[in-house]
Amino acid sequence: KVALKSAKGSPAVTALANEVAGEEKPWSPAQDESTLEFVTRLFAEAIKRAAPSLKDQDPVVQRCAIASFGDFQCNAPMGIFKALKGQGDTSYNSPRAVGAAIADNLPPNSVLVSASVAPAGFVNAKIDNALLGDFCREVAQ
Repeated sequence: KVALKSAKGSPAVTALANEVAGEEKPWSPAQDESTLEFVTRLFAEAIKRAAPSLKDQDPVVQRCAIASFGDFQCNAPMGIFKALKGQGDTSYNSPRAVGAAIADNLPPNSVLVSASVAPAGFVNAKIDNALLGDFCREVAQ
């Protein structure tokens, strides 16, 4: 997926590839925005794209309790599935399908390198280790 940095390309190369292909420009955090706030904003946009009939759906993003799953987790797919089903919308046949649609609709960005969907539908996302290294160097100076 072009939206997330691949193992072959840096964020700058990915951004250039997106621009050449006429793709959406990568999203970046606002100056005073925390990583959690930015990731929450990314998931909120992905939900709007995956389930446009729902208005202002909370993405329910939190840090992953188990680090091996990722850095952040979006817990909204189950609630979104129920809300869509309640509207009579049969676009998705399970919370996992909703989670996959959310992961597929994450905007291109400079922070997340991967997003995976758990069997229950939760979306786990990992942030770029280079970003963490940059932050550590900045704090150490």
